[in-house]
Amino acid sequence: MRRALIIAAKDLLLLARDRAALFWIGAFPVLFALFLAAILEGFSTRTEVALKVAVTDLDRSPVSAEYIARLERDENLDLRRAPHEQARALLRAGQVDGVVLVLPGFGQRADWYASGREALRVESDPSRAREAQTLAGMLLEHGIESAIELDLMADPRKSVRVVPLPSLSRKPSSAELVTPAAILWAVLGCAAAFSVSLAAERRRGTLRRMRALPLSNFEVLAGKALACWTTCMASASLLLAIAVLGFRVHFDQGLAVLLVCAALSLCFTGVMATLSTFGTDERSVAGAGWATLLVLGMLGGVMAPRMIMPVWLEQAGAYSPVRWGLVALEHALWRGGPAFAWVGPSMLLVMVGLALIAFGSLVLKRSAA
Repeated sequence: MRRALIIAAKDLLLLARDRAALFWIGAFPVLFALFLAAILEGFSTRTEVALKVAVTDLDRSPVSAEYIARLERDENLDLRRAPHEQARALLRAGQVDGVVLVLPGFGQRADWYASGREALRVESDPSRAREAQTLAGMLLEHGIESAIELDLMADPRKSVRVVPLPSLSRKPSSAELVTPAAILWAVLGCAAAFSVSLAAERRRGTLRRMRALPLSNFEVLAGKALACWTTCMASASLLLAIAVLGFRVHFDQGLAVLLVCAALSLCFTGVMATLSTFGTDERSVAGAGWATLLVLGMLGGVMAPRMIMPVWLEQAGAYSPVRWGLVALEHALWRGGPAFAWVGPSMLLVMVGLALIAFGSLVLKRSAA
């Protein structure tokens, strides 16, 4: 074991001298977390304009004029009045998210939304279907608000109440929401950096010279794995410290967070051992390694939110260790719930990590032969 520790210390010293690797391991996850936190914070406290809309009043009645004035008072809409053809030109140019047509006959009934016929039409850009659905919902909501003010109906929105998850003692901040993704990016960077360094030592003959010493293949790989695991834990701990001290992130289960990070580090140590066998030099391993890690990250939900994924892609992500780590960290950090919510994914991470380390050891042994 002492020899493995010496090899691990050597690898950590070499890593400390590699500025490019240190960027991907330490700086990039922090920058990514800050960027993603700014996006989430903007969505959670957003008061500025959300949708740009052009409206054409084809009804020209007092009711339609009052309805358009109501839309103009909505802070989530940037409304501009325009003739129909001009509004369509704005939509084709991408300057608005949709065109609202107030059709003739709109003002015949104050409760136009209950007439059973088309009263409003939304022309949308095919690439902005989600914005069009949001706009349609906002149009209906303003119609219902007008009917409530005229005492035409009771407020149906009181029939539905949105409450936080019962297991949550408080609402998580944007920093707490992005901390798991930042930790995973740090671990991905560690796996990529160490897989490339292992390939470089193979090409330069360092591994061959190490085998000439009284060292077993297990001791060589154990030293590499220990260095990678230590770096993953150090990087995750650094991000957690920044989150606590800089952004006041609160951990509901501190010990659980550390155990999940340990399991996650072990899993991606195994990923590192496997990625290092994907080529004979640094370029091939770096290309194949980052391609594999980016796919795992995309499937796991640290590159694109799961809510925008197609069903088949979200189902495929259930087999990604990144997804397991993300789920375990979220439960340990702020979701709460039973212990198995984070213990189960952590056990999967440990088993996959051990299996991949064994596979990498087997490939290393065969290459030595």
